Amino acid sequence: MAAVVVCGLIAVLGSEPVAARRAQAGLERPDIVMVVLDDVVAGSMPRLLARLPSMRERFVETGIRFTSAIGETPMCCPGRAGLLTGQHTHNHGVFRNNASRFDPTVTLATVLDDRGYYTALAGKYFNRMFGLKDKTPPGWDHIAGFSGGYYEYLMWVDGVAEGHHSLESDHSVDVSTGHAVDFIEQAPADQPLFLWFSPYAVHGEDGWYPKPAPRHIDDPRCDGVANWKPPNYAESDLSDKPAWIRARGPMGFFPTGWPMEPMCDTLLSVDEGFAAIEDALAPRGRLDDTIWVLVADNGMTYGQHSLTGKLVPYATPIPLYVSWPAGRGETQRTEDLLVSNIDIAPTLAALAGATMPDADGLDWSPLLRDQPVDLGRGEVLESLPETLASQPDLPAWWGIRTADKRWHYIEWSTGERELYDLTSDPWELTSRDRDSAYARYIPGLSARLHALMPDG
Repeated sequence: MAAVVVCGLIAVLGSEPVAARRAQAGLERPDIVMVVLDDVVAGSMPRLLARLPSMRERFVETGIRFTSAIGETPMCCPGRAGLLTGQHTHNHGVFRNNASRFDPTVTLATVLDDRGYYTALAGKYFNRMFGLKDKTPPGWDHIAGFSGGYYEYLMWVDGVAEGHHSLESDHSVDVSTGHAVDFIEQAPADQPLFLWFSPYAVHGEDGWYPKPAPRHIDDPRCDGVANWKPPNYAESDLSDKPAWIRARGPMGFFPTGWPMEPMCDTLLSVDEGFAAIEDALAPRGRLDDTIWVLVADNGMTYGQHSLTGKLVPYATPIPLYVSWPAGRGETQRTEDLLVSNIDIAPTLAALAGATMPDADGLDWSPLLRDQPVDLGRGEVLESLPETLASQPDLPAWWGIRTADKRWHYIEWSTGERELYDLTSDPWELTSRDRDSAYARYIPGLSARLHALMPDG
């Protein structure tokens, strides 16, 4: 494994740093590295990052933590499509976990590629990537993509199938890391770099448990990491929830909370991969003028409201951290502006001197220079636009969270509604949709929601 992670990290370069060559060529745009995790509950990320030394230093100690980041649709493929296009789910049209539903014609990769970036993807692309006729989507100079899994999978490297089985060296996080490092080494010195590093972690495989690399199973660095047990964990009173949740009834979970140690163990490989990426960038003069983004494709429920999984409006919060030493320095801070995953593509495009065509998301790039920004946004949209064949009991739904952080309002295709006053009830234990004291707020919130929906 060590050979996979460190292979090629040391290279003999010309005496002139890459950054200087790029400046002479008029290419002063920053490099961009996105780390896209899979299936992470936002509230658990601080306790996990505390055990991951490389990512902790980069994102926690010297970066910005966004405390109010929302993934519009809590589902892998819709979330990834939103990250790449900056569009609402009902506009990019990826309602299900199927790569063939995604139109890759205009994405952050194509926009940056047109702007002169060397673009590379290493890791998970979309679910069911094996069904794509063309496994070299436009915009990527190099791609080592797969559908997911820790072992026994195919990865397509620039369109050529690469089989991986059950050896320790086949662990997909390590394989993705190796390709990411290779791509960095191949990047032309006079081009800025955009790297999308998308390890499968911490997606569950055995039930809801991820699979750490063998060297990290029961790793002492993760001993004692606090379980996930928010106030709405294994909620027993579901009388205010929609009928489909009431029909399931309260679920029994681990009484001390959802175990975080398996996730921590799995993320140790990601942290090693992240360190390898930093080590590959450093001798090429790319380390400091790089925008680093850590995000998840979607949020999760691990016991909240007696639910496990995604797809629900309680799973929309996502982790989001950004670090840019050359742009804003290395002062740690938090940012509570309400942002959406569909904002990331237009924001990064703006920092590269480009724009995202047809994006619904907003550009908050001034924040990455520690400058004020007024988005003029009153709310962000959330949605699951279709009932899924895989979960026919789960109705479609639409919702908004308001920029003042007070309201979370949801409408279900069954006609049911939920209204949470987040100032007094941040864990959404009691819906106020039938509370007469709150009735006056619902018409306005419903109008704001429908203004963002396709029928608006």
